[in-house]
Amino acid sequence: MLSTLFTLGLAYQEIDLKRSDYHRSTHVAQKYGKMFGGTADVPLQDFQDAMYWGEIQIGTPAKTFQILFDTGSSNLWVPSKDCTNCKSSAAVYDPTASSTFKNNGTAFKIQYGTGAMNGVVVHDDITIGSLKCEADFAVATNEPGITFKEAKFDGILGLGWPSIAVDGITPVMQAMQAAGQLDKFQFGFYLQYHKNKDSGKLTIGGYDTSKGYKFQYVPLKMENYWMVNMESLSFGGTKSTTVVNAIIDSGTSLIVGPVADVKAIAAIEGGTEIVNGEYSVSCSSTMKDMEVTLGSGSNTVTLTVKGADLRLKICRFVVICECLLGIAGMDLGQPLWILGDVIMRDFYTLFDIENEQIGFAAISNMEEEKKTLSIADRLNVD
Repeated sequence: MLSTLFTLGLAYQEIDLKRSDYHRSTHVAQKYGKMFGGTADVPLQDFQDAMYWGEIQIGTPAKTFQILFDTGSSNLWVPSKDCTNCKSSAAVYDPTASSTFKNNGTAFKIQYGTGAMNGVVVHDDITIGSLKCEADFAVATNEPGITFKEAKFDGILGLGWPSIAVDGITPVMQAMQAAGQLDKFQFGFYLQYHKNKDSGKLTIGGYDTSKGYKFQYVPLKMENYWMVNMESLSFGGTKSTTVVNAIIDSGTSLIVGPVADVKAIAAIEGGTEIVNGEYSVSCSSTMKDMEVTLGSGSNTVTLTVKGADLRLKICRFVVICECLLGIAGMDLGQPLWILGDVIMRDFYTLFDIENEQIGFAAISNMEEEKKTLSIADRLNVD
């Protein structure tokens, strides 16, 4: 079931849990890039609140790929035309079809919480909306297992920090910044609810001011994953963990925590374990709210997720549905919580690379309010 929900999890790298310095380039384009840069809005599609993806283009002429944008990893990869077991419907990269391809040939391998790929590194133009840069990225020649065969997207673009990039490859965001493409060295997510039938949006080089404002910021704990301090986590007022590390991860459908902690939380929420670490819940019961405080000292933000939003309704053939607890247990080798799409859907989330912080804001309906005011003006309604 986790593969159905697409709990991508983190790209596994051995990391030292201490703060490290992120050294910014003094390259002229990077230093003055925000004077000339821009932004790009990437519409996001949604499959039952389980995965979100949008389009990028690669090569010359540009070829479109459907991509999951993942803050829990730092590499871009897409299927190669030589992939032996990629899904048959995936768009594939053919170096002979791109006039801007440059050979690299370095072997590449990445392992996620669920799913893995093997391939080689290539170099070509990457285009996202009006933004464009050259970058190294990987093309998959082998995708073991079924995880990516069941996915709605072709590949993954990592939005994590350079320190966790496989083979030291420069991530796309840093390549865009170095090329002077970005107005601001940040990106923001609006993840839509499937039931609302609207489009989500990833904004690169800024954020969507119609969806997020009055941000509350939390400083990063270190520059690898988007990791912050978690001061407290409770369900229905009951403190639920002693773990203090949390990663904000757009590539994980669920909230994921230590097995023992999640088992106790599932009991509070009336969950029944259906597979290791995953729980079903009633589709009609009243569930307890989740409250999490991130940051420390004077730099904290407390986020509340309503109990109803902790329940994921997964339907097959429209009428055959089941409800799952949006929290799963998984021991990751170190004390850690992953705060995935379940929490990001309730808050506009701004990942600020320049200032090494994450901003959270209540979702705004400013666009709808403007439309209502415009209609009222045309009708001369006071």
